[in-house]
Amino acid sequence: MAHRYFIGKDNLSFHTIFWPAMLIGAGHGWRLPEDVVANHYLTLGGEQMSASRGHGFLLDDALDALGVDPLRHALCAQNPESSDTEFRYAQVTEATRTGRLGAIANPAFRVATFLWRGFGGCAEPSHGPRQAGNHEPPSPNYGGSPIPGA
Repeated sequence: MAHRYFIGKDNLSFHTIFWPAMLIGAGHGWRLPEDVVANHYLTLGGEQMSASRGHGFLLDDALDALGVDPLRHALCAQNPESSDTEFRYAQVTEATRTGRLGAIANPAFRVATFLWRGFGGCAEPSHGPRQAGNHEPPSPNYGGSPIPGA
């Protein structure tokens, strides 16, 4: 397993020069970082998030509000690689809807809509395309939505 550090741009010299020197100098055989990834700042309200200054959000609060996977996905999607990036809870919701969830659900929704409009919701070619003006569902058990049960 690689030993990686993910840090803010202001800590780059410390974590690539001074910290490894301190680890080597301690003489305990501690693992040195194999990879140091430095990012720009993630900001909140226009200010850099900082644990030492108490500016940001508590992880427990964010997890309670958003959930583990949506928060993880949004932080990866909003990763400030090329410039400082403002964190907003609304972006988390949008990234979840259009990113991971959209990539999975959108193709299925589009196929279901295509089947409903063109073939009365039936995937079997024996039923053939619907005749113009025939907008009835193929069976009384189908609710009329492109997504069954919706």
